[in-house]
Amino acid sequence: ARTGLPVPDIALVLKTSNSEVDLGLQRGIIEDIPMSGGGAIVTAEILVKSCDRVQLEPTRFDLRAGETNDIQVFVRDADVVIHCVDQETGDALIPDACYLEGGTTLDASDRCRVVVERDYEVRCVVPRYRRLGSKRFRVTRDDFRTLTDVETPYQVVVHFEPCEADVDLRVEDAATGAVLSRAHVRIGPHSLGCTRGLESLRLPPSTRQVTWPVSAQQQGWVLVAPRDVELHATPQHDDDPRQITILMRRCEVLVRCVDAMSREPLDAHCLLEPANDTTPQPWRLDDADDACVVDVSDTERT
Repeated sequence: ARTGLPVPDIALVLKTSNSEVDLGLQRGIIEDIPMSGGGAIVTAEILVKSCDRVQLEPTRFDLRAGETNDIQVFVRDADVVIHCVDQETGDALIPDACYLEGGTTLDASDRCRVVVERDYEVRCVVPRYRRLGSKRFRVTRDDFRTLTDVETPYQVVVHFEPCEADVDLRVEDAATGAVLSRAHVRIGPHSLGCTRGLESLRLPPSTRQVTWPVSAQQQGWVLVAPRDVELHATPQHDDDPRQITILMRRCEVLVRCVDAMSREPLDAHCLLEPANDTTPQPWRLDDADDACVVDVSDTERT
């Protein structure tokens, strides 16, 4: 029906009210088809035997015995096109991969021909997007016959939502601005470890904006700011990603021995002893030291 060219690989069946003739792949003049009626007009139905092509109207023809009856049967492909669409904006999305699963796997990156009356599951991969729910469909012959024209394929729409946010991460000493490369960072459910720079974080389903807690750990250091961060899902890699600078400070204890009356400093040996069994060995300060760095996991010392 689209090109007007013959389709030689489709078998045909001729049916009347009291007979059925398998025409197979015969084309052209087909002789000696038995007909009843002695020359009277007989209404016959020509049926197409194909699983992935659809016969269009007309399907019934008036035949007269003893004459050559000219019959043309029109068919069209049972083809579908998959559209990936942003649920909120309606923007068309370009998938990295798109295929159909229905007994066999079909490449659906362009229009593809499907088997009529078969269930298909759409599988599409769109970068930085998440598919909303599952998408199953089944097409019937009537679905194709009711389309506006024979050039139009059956349309299947699959909805997506953006699900990733870009961050540019740094960890610094709050006092000096020096970069801390060994601090382990966690943002919400994402453990980033010692990763720095540009990262893409996946957001929870049906969420375009989140507020996640921030934590950073390094022995002898404690988090200053920020305690949480707000992120928004973006459909493409952001040219201006969210800048997150985590500030930390050293956990320092200043120990000085002074004269109780004059407050003059005294030369003394100082020892920090464990306050409980869970604290590791004592820390001894040398004569020249006046401070020590305390592990943040050891909150009590005497």
